[in-house]
Formats: sequence, structure tokens, C-alpha cells
Amino acid sequence: MLAKAATLINAGQNTKATDLLKLLFIRDPAPDPRADYMLGVAAFRSGDPHTAVGAFRRYVAAKPLDGEAQYGLGTALLAQGDRDGARRALADAVRADPGLAAARTRLNALTSEGAVAMPGRPGSTRNMPPPGETKEAEPAAESLADLLDRRAPARPDPDELTGRIVWKGRSDLRSIIAPTVAPFLLLLVPPIVRGATKALPAGPAREALAQLWRFTWSAALPLAIVLAAVSVASWLMREFVLRERRIEVWTGLFGRRHVVLWLHDLERPPVVRQRLWQLGLNLGTLEISSTILPAPKRRRSAMRLGHMRLSGLPIGDAEKVAVAIWSRSLWERRRMVQNFVSTR
Repeated sequence: MLAKAATLINAGQNTKATDLLKLLFIRDPAPDPRADYMLGVAAFRSGDPHTAVGAFRRYVAAKPLDGEAQYGLGTALLAQGDRDGARRALADAVRADPGLAAARTRLNALTSEGAVAMPGRPGSTRNMPPPGETKEAEPAAESLADLLDRRAPARPDPDELTGRIVWKGRSDLRSIIAPTVAPFLLLLVPPIVRGATKALPAGPAREALAQLWRFTWSAALPLAIVLAAVSVASWLMREFVLRERRIEVWTGLFGRRHVVLWLHDLERPPVVRQRLWQLGLNLGTLEISSTILPAPKRRRSAMRLGHMRLSGLPIGDAEKVAVAIWSRSLWERRRMVQNFVSTR
């Protein structure tokens, strides 16, 4: 808006420039200080010294050492008939910029005895020289990169590429029951070893089992606690997000992994499976298979098949998500085919 206002002022369309700058002040009560200077120039040239005085006052309050702005304020005050205020402003202009000959000449005319009043009624700008040109510099030439970037279509937002979130969740709280309870079965190992030790006759075998019993007795409880804590932490770090165009899975405790699968890459529908312990808790595992996904090292081949598992989901949610994934996958593949055909 400042550049457009400067163009209007330099083209002599000061009324339009004044209206544009007033609109700028309505939108932004504290714009660039240059807007005040330009408003003062445009308002003075369009015959509105009152607005020019207010604009120049705001500008010199921010930049009191600007001689041209002080000169513009003195000229506008003189157009209003305020000779004393104009004299002070012109004196400030001369002190700020001793090389400003127009300010010195007008100040001498005001301070000399018998100074002749400027023609026209107070408030008139007729026959009064306007302030200097605006301080708005010519806009810098655009580079080729800037020109191409401005003329290119708007770049899509990342959310537009991946689509909005359709479903977001994590494993159900019931899914950590088995992983946290199972480690404590290690506490049964010491009694079993102790019973086997007592059943053996004295000899090397009994001594070896006795040593094993002492080790398991001291290590079983700490090991069970550590395994249970790791299971809980892994559950907390697992998160699933289904978007309109891709699936994202965050897993990992020490090295957080982010696995991404675009829906148009799916070659087969997802499968919902239930293990024995999940069956009792009404949970399921959603398994997605694709050659795009990384496969285990032992199965590296030209047609390797990787798996993405969303485990511990309520069975109803798992089935609904599986249907949503496959239907959106078919739709994405259809859309890509249409886009490909339309570009040929």
C-alpha cells in the first residue's frame, strides 16, 4: 500500500493517495512511519493542511532530526495561518539539515520585520511550494526467481498434500495388561529351580543348579520390573494417524521411528487378526502389507513384503479403520489414474 501511495503521489493523484493512506491507518493504527510522511505530503498537495499537520507531527515525533519533515510541518502550519508554529518548525528544520535552503529562506522571511503574508486565506495552499518528494524509494527490481515464484500457482500446504486427519489413536489401555504381567512370571523361575535342586542327588549337577537358583533369586524381580517398565513406555510412545492420503505410525522407545505409507501404494487390503490373549480382551491387530514397507532382513528379495502392525486396537475400531484404509486407497489410486490420463 505504501508503494502504491508513493506512485499516486508522484503521478499527481494526491487525493487518491490520501484516501489510500487513511485506509492504511484504519487497518493498522501503528504502520510504518513513512506512511505519516507520505500522508502529510499527499494531504498538503490535495489542499488539506489540517491532515498534513497531524501527519507531519506524528512523523517528526518519531524522527525529530528529519529536516525535510520539519520543513513540511512548517509549510503546512503556515498554510493554516499558524506563523509562530511554522517559525519553530522551520527553525528545527534548519538545525536538523543546515543545507536545506528552502527552509532557511522561508524562516528568514518569517522572522524579518514586515514579512509579507502569503497570498490567499489561512488554510489555502495556493501559490505555496509543496514539501519535497516522498521518501519512498523505487522498488527493487525483482529477480527471475522472485518473478517465477510470484507468477506460479500457490504452493500447496502440507496438510493439503496429506489430507485431513480421518482417525487418530493409540493402543487400548487393555493391551498393556499382558506385556506387563508376563514379565512377573519370571518370579516363578527361582522356586522351580530350587525344587529341581532338591530333587537331585549331591554332585556337580546339584551344585550347578544351586548356583543358577542363587542368580535367578537375585535377578528375577529387577528384570521383571525393567521389562514391565519398557512395555509401558513402548505403549506410551506408540501412536497411529490415518489421513485422507497416507498412514503414519510413530513407534520406538529409544529411537523414535516415524513410518509413512501413502494409501495409493497399497496392493492388498488390510487384515484384522486376533491372538489368543487379545480375543479375551476384545482387542485386535490391524496388519497392513505392502512391498513399499521395509521387510525383515532375512526376507530381503526383489519382491519382499513388509508389514505395518497397529496392535492393541479395540476390535470394532480395527475393523472400521481397515475398511476406511482400503476404500480410501482405492479412491486415491483412481484419482491418480485420472490425473495421469488428464495430463497426457
